[in-house]
Amino acid sequence: MVLNALLLLLFAATAAFSQATSGLIHGVVSDSSGAVLSGVTVTATKTDTQVSRTVATNTDGNFVFPGLAPGLYSVSCEQQGFRKFVREGILLEVN
Repeated sequence: MVLNALLLLLFAATAAFSQATSGLIHGVVSDSSGAVLSGVTVTATKTDTQVSRTVATNTDGNFVFPGLAPGLYSVSCEQQGFRKFVREGILLEVN
């Protein structure tokens, strides 16, 4: 069986409010056929501090990391039966 890589179809880094000092990263995880994947472990790591937060995708394949400090991040997705997917160089800015 050929393993499909996890794909981040929608990946955005946005600020929550104009006066905010933090932002959020959200997205949807799907396989190569476009089917959304629930229960995927998604980890956001701030590159300079190596501080990580982990969430799981919901039944619609969505995930969100609210309240993140601005900076560079990498986000990884892992689920049994799939190769690990990593996106690096995500610049999270406020405003």
